[in-house]
Amino acid sequence: MTYLTEWPTWATSDMPALPAGWIDQSWRHDLMPHFVNPELGLGLWVDHSDPALASWPQEDRFLLQGIDNEGSWDGINETQFFSSDWAAIAARIADAQDELDAQTKCVTHTDTGRGVCADCGAFL
Repeated sequence: MTYLTEWPTWATSDMPALPAGWIDQSWRHDLMPHFVNPELGLGLWVDHSDPALASWPQEDRFLLQGIDNEGSWDGINETQFFSSDWAAIAARIADAQDELDAQTKCVTHTDTGRGVCADCGAFL
């Protein structure tokens, strides 16, 4: 399923261009399109830009949240970020990607003595 099969009248111009790695998990019983990136451990909900069409017109348009390995909000990872500004959401996604890239490039972790790698910031 995709957001276009679940909401065929949704204007594609109203959907931001998602970076690589995002999977459309939209389902017709959800209020709005939903995408996940399991590698980053993030989920993204996207509402209409037009408040007259929005499911939550009083809220920000985008919700970025932590997900578990099955693509559901994990309830433990409190990563939640709301914004109506796509650039702010894209920056958070880029930060998460940069953090993941740094952790995967680090071959030997150097412990700071505080349980964090001095080179990549990974928790040890």
